[in-house]
Amino acid sequence: MDRSIPGGDLIGRWSLSFADIDFVNSKPALTRLGLAAQLKFFASLGFFAIDPGSIPTDGLSYLAEQLGVEAGEIAGYDFSSRTARRHCAEILIHLGYHRMKRVSRSMPCLSMFSCGAGTGVFMGRRARSLNVSFAHNGKIIWTPG
Repeated sequence: MDRSIPGGDLIGRWSLSFADIDFVNSKPALTRLGLAAQLKFFASLGFFAIDPGSIPTDGLSYLAEQLGVEAGEIAGYDFSSRTARRHCAEILIHLGYHRMKRVSRSMPCLSMFSCGAGTGVFMGRRARSLNVSFAHNGKIIWTPG
C-alpha cells in the first residue's frame, strides 16, 4: 500500500485546527500523537486505523511536527487498548457526532451515510468495539448489534 499523501492533501487533511490542538493537548503526553493520528485518519478516510502501519508516513510526520514531538513516538500508542477505543469515541464527539437517543436505536442501522459534505463514512470493526450508537446531522450512522 502506498502510504504517501499528495502535497495539497497533506496540509488540507492533516493540519490540526486550534480546536484539534486543544483537544489533543488535553490528553497525557504519551498518547497525543496517537490521538492526533486517529483524529486526522478518521477525518480523512472515514474509519479508524487499527495499527500504526495504517497511518501515512507523511501525515504522521506532519502531525508530529505540529505537536513538537518525534514521529517515532507513535510506537508507544497501543491501537487496540481501552484507551485507544475511548479515544475513538471521544474523536467522534469532538467531530460533532453524538450518541443516539433510545427511540433512534429502534430504527434500522445504517452503516453507510452521507454527511453534509457528501462524504461516505463506513464505521468498521473498531466502531463495533465501542459499544455505543452514533448519529450525525440527525441520521443514524452506527449502532451496536
